[in-house]
Amino acid sequence: TYTKALFRATQAGADLLQLTKSRGNFQENKLCNFIVLEKPKIKKEDKAEDILKRMLGRTKRENLGELVSQTFLNGESVYQKS
Repeated sequence: TYTKALFRATQAGADLLQLTKSRGNFQENKLCNFIVLEKPKIKKEDKAEDILKRMLGRTKRENLGELVSQTFLNGESVYQKS
């Protein structure tokens, strides 16, 4: 599922590499590299899986970069779509 993939790319990786003290989620004072995607239309009853599927499941792999509006590396913004 999309939610499992997101978990595996974040917290599970930090767990496996024993880096949970410094990485893996958005807690204060942790290093984080992440992208901000353009917000889709969300309904109150939508679940995380449905939102991720709608955002990513209908986009061809080579076009996924078009969804990125901002990129952060070690907590610093390194890219912002103009």
